Amino acid sequence: SKSALSWCTVADKWSGFRKAFHGFDINFIASYGAEDIERLIEDRGIIRNRREVLTTIRNACEFERIAAEYGGFA
Repeated sequence: SKSALSWCTVADKWSGFRKAFHGFDINFIASYGAEDIERLIEDRGIIRNRREVLTTIRNACEFERIAAEYGGFA
């Protein structure tokens, strides 16, 4: 199925994602700017979809905002 292919692709590129997104450090990702976005779009080690890259950065910013407002996620 189409979703199975998508998940296989993500799984195959997982180490590339980890490297490209600095170990999934939320605070680091939330600080990404235009240069980081272009770096990610050009990174062949990940799925290079501008919308998904921007969404990942927005999600990191939202995660920071919620953590600051409520003192964390516990």
